[in-house]
Amino acid sequence: MHERSGDHRRGNSFGSVGRTPLQTPFGHPHRRHDRRAAGQGIVLADIPSGNLLSTLSQLLVAYVVVSNSDVASIRRHPEAVPVAVGYILVLIVFCMIAAWGISRWFDLDLQTAIYATAPGGLAGMALSATDAGAETPVSMMFHLLRLTIILIVTPYLAAFFTR
Repeated sequence: MHERSGDHRRGNSFGSVGRTPLQTPFGHPHRRHDRRAAGQGIVLADIPSGNLLSTLSQLLVAYVVVSNSDVASIRRHPEAVPVAVGYILVLIVFCMIAAWGISRWFDLDLQTAIYATAPGGLAGMALSATDAGAETPVSMMFHLLRLTIILIVTPYLAAFFTR
């Protein structure tokens, strides 16, 4: 077994089992953690990452999602659009309040807390948090916990409310 160094991330202990070079969303388990490697698996080169590259990649993802979507359901139910926009605004306000509370409760910087509570997918939030300079591993921990709880609880809630 590898000897654990003082800066070894406990969340990456899987890499030390069986001496496998396992990559995780939080970086390499046997390397010192730095902001440049946060949220990255294998780093092949020093690829410049800036706001333009991040913006372009997010626009391309949005284009792929929208271009493959069926907008016929929106045409059939246009009344759902204002409800969806209202829901999103309420969710954003709730997440900002939660971020403020989490930043105070856990003594996190507000930027990391905002990325930790923002609604969104893991990949998008990890890229955005890394690009903004927030503590990506901390914000991803919140998202992974949220996703796990949602995946466990939602089927039970759906079964309870639809019987």
